[in-house]
Amino acid sequence: MKETTRSTLAYTYWRLRSHRLSWALLVAVLLASIASQGLVSAQSSRGGWETPINLSKSGGAKDPLAVVDANGQFHVIWKDEFADWVYTSGEGSDWSVPTAAAFIFEDRVPRLFADAAGNIHAFWIDEEGVLFHGWAPASSFGSPSGWAGTQVLAAAAAAYDLAVDSRGVMHLAYVRNLNTSDFPAGVYYLSSSTNGASWSMPVGLYRSAYMRTLTEENASLDLAVTDTDGEQHVYVAWDNPIQKRVLLIASLDGGRNWGDVYQVDGPSPTTVTTNPFRLKVNPQGDEVLLVWNSGLQSGFDCTQYYQSSSDGGATWSERRVMFENYVGCPQDNQFIPFGDDLTLLFTNIQEEIFLSAWDGKRWSLPQPQGALFSFTNPDTFSSVDFRCRQPLKGGADRLWVVGCDQAGGGDIWVTSRQIGSTDAWFPPPTAWSDLREISTAEVPIGSVEVLVDVHGGLHALWTQREIATEGVGKIKLFYSRLEDQEWTEGVAVVNSPSGEIASPALAIDPDNRLFVLWRDSQTGEIYNSWSSADLAISPFEWTAPKGLPMPYPVGSAPDLLIQPNGDLMAVYAIPVNEGRGIYMTGSSNHGETWSTPVQIFDAASSEWVMVDHPRIAQSENGALHLLWTRSQLGEQNKPVALYYSSSTDGGKNWSEAQLVVEQPLNWLEIESDEQQGIHRMWLGEKDTQTSLWHQFSSDGGSTWSQPANMTRFGETPAAATLVRDAGGRLNLLQAVTDSSGKVMISHSIWRGERWSPEQDLTVSEAVDERIESLGAGISPDGSLVVAFSLQGQKGQQMIHTLLVAERQLADIEPVPVLTISPTPSFGGEVEPTSALAVATVTPGSPSTTMSVTPQTPTVTSPPPAPTSLFSLGSRLSGNVVGGLLAMLVVIVTAGLAFMVIRRMNR
Repeated sequence: MKETTRSTLAYTYWRLRSHRLSWALLVAVLLASIASQGLVSAQSSRGGWETPINLSKSGGAKDPLAVVDANGQFHVIWKDEFADWVYTSGEGSDWSVPTAAAFIFEDRVPRLFADAAGNIHAFWIDEEGVLFHGWAPASSFGSPSGWAGTQVLAAAAAAYDLAVDSRGVMHLAYVRNLNTSDFPAGVYYLSSSTNGASWSMPVGLYRSAYMRTLTEENASLDLAVTDTDGEQHVYVAWDNPIQKRVLLIASLDGGRNWGDVYQVDGPSPTTVTTNPFRLKVNPQGDEVLLVWNSGLQSGFDCTQYYQSSSDGGATWSERRVMFENYVGCPQDNQFIPFGDDLTLLFTNIQEEIFLSAWDGKRWSLPQPQGALFSFTNPDTFSSVDFRCRQPLKGGADRLWVVGCDQAGGGDIWVTSRQIGSTDAWFPPPTAWSDLREISTAEVPIGSVEVLVDVHGGLHALWTQREIATEGVGKIKLFYSRLEDQEWTEGVAVVNSPSGEIASPALAIDPDNRLFVLWRDSQTGEIYNSWSSADLAISPFEWTAPKGLPMPYPVGSAPDLLIQPNGDLMAVYAIPVNEGRGIYMTGSSNHGETWSTPVQIFDAASSEWVMVDHPRIAQSENGALHLLWTRSQLGEQNKPVALYYSSSTDGGKNWSEAQLVVEQPLNWLEIESDEQQGIHRMWLGEKDTQTSLWHQFSSDGGSTWSQPANMTRFGETPAAATLVRDAGGRLNLLQAVTDSSGKVMISHSIWRGERWSPEQDLTVSEAVDERIESLGAGISPDGSLVVAFSLQGQKGQQMIHTLLVAERQLADIEPVPVLTISPTPSFGGEVEPTSALAVATVTPGSPSTTMSVTPQTPTVTSPPPAPTSLFSLGSRLSGNVVGGLLAMLVVIVTAGLAFMVIRRMNR
């Protein structure tokens, strides 16, 4: 056996010597490919979308319009800052050189349509409201001489739409906003069977003097046509916003005769309307689908409904809600049919594009198209904010999108993707598991947490009053773990020395130690204890509680941060009396000793009555971010305002205390994501309503997005938690009760630009039950575990139950983290002491020195929100760093290849 191995090694060495050049080149190629991954990974993980093509390559371009002719050729025009209109054409991969073109619609922005005869038609409304039409052969579209002139189709037009049926007949409808005795305001229809050379007389479909108020900006009309048993069915949908109605009418004989107007949504004697708008219609044979919006709130949020018919509109299903888990108002709805059993809906929600598939009976889950939000320009390595997007069907199975760059590049881009089969849009859902019970008690269960250890093990911890044989038991820390797919019985593992455990903060370090900090309810001291996560089920494996150093023994609301090197960082509040403020201390020996506490915020000098609830987070670059509250003294010491500060030098110096919001608060949290974004969230009360709010910063906390309401209409949030998955993405779990009393846990994932809703977990439909506390954890393989305490009535007794459920996340992709700078550690570990140091709070860049004199930070209002959640500068710097790293790897690659060749030639 040994001789055979020796011979094999000798043969292998001979082969390597014979092909030393090929071997060296192979090494070089493999190493170079590693470098290239940093440059192309963002472009290669585009969710099926091809690498975008720059059509303009000029800057100064906007307002792109695109159309596909009868031969499958693409024609794209756009406005140019220096050349008016510019035109290009191509089949998708190869495009003609962009050329300036003079079109008959001059400076107006038209809509383009193609017919089956090979022509392209342009329709536009001038400043006087006159609707014009012009056309040209597709081969002469970019040439002024190829156009057949213009013709007037209507006067006083506020909106219009057109469709071409399978016989080549053009159907057009428009909204007239001028009311005269012989030509009332309303909706009119006309058609052309001569490819637009001549048109029928207008036919009135609907008359209303209220349509006089409509303009191009607020009028909405949609027309669609389908072939059913040899007849052309024409549908026209429109809004009457003054009367709060959306309406539909149909012709089942190609526009010769029309049925009655059908009110899709609007007021009636038995209902109160919520102002419906933007009705869209999509017929496919006898199957007809309607989509519209309703209930616009503050110009931001609304509800989207749909309704369907299987008999050409004779009868209709009940209306149902779409995007019910989403915050925002769906816009730019466009139907794109891909066969009889598949229609895509292209939707814009807060500038993110979603695709939803309809198979004639049901909707798929909306799929966010992150590749259509932003990408990197391969020539400049700057970010492209892809906007003014226009979808186009190109071929039987391909979706194209033409859009513009609004990040400053000023170019026109195009990209595409395959659609796939209907089955690909309706995968079997990843459902939540059944609810499993861990503990039931007649006493409250609070502070529920779920932790994942370094081996992927799952741990649940919570506070609960222990049942005592005599007298009243104390509130202790309870523990359970998942073993052999079953949760163990809850065990009390940690007890506070004097009073009870309050406000526990938990974390697991890189050495798999499970740490807990808490406040002793009797003395106010902050204690810590830890156990190996593998042995945490035993109370005897937890260390004896040790007190943290405090200037005054009246601490509150500790929070714990474990840094990448395993050091502990703790923050807590001294809420009242002299010395009140926010303090920080640290340990580099697993909590045996702690550094002298540093005062981050001096509440006494700021003349605050009470300060409380600090929450700390660390971004990938090592910066620290802190939230805390200003509270009022009273029965519940209610927090009434939220503040923020940050540190870039390990906590020695902090930015000015910044007011985030001033309102009663029930919960707060701050967390970072995998892209060094910072997220702060809070449950706030306003006008007797409680809502969950979110803000995001992409520049280290210098600027923040406008607060976004994460609570859906009709729901009341009770608890929330943030947790990161293996890829570093933030997951939001929110316990809510809807207007019917149903208790649910909603789940959303932050996907770089916005929150993407996932599947809800229905907990209970009993009106007398509610969730008290909520925790969640995600294992490395993507198993999301949520644990929560549910309070409910059982007879005359109030029962509290700790429940757990799981679901598998489908798209977990662990992301390697690049360490930008070493994590600062605490020096001078000491035994607990009453000595006090004060961190310097500065408005500008932090200095390298630490002051030990009291500071009075200036409380400032929040800075204005950035115009975009992502600043161009931060993205550009990231790309530059990536490019430099890639160049470094290439240089090293060349050196290694040279060394390999030299060694093999010896």
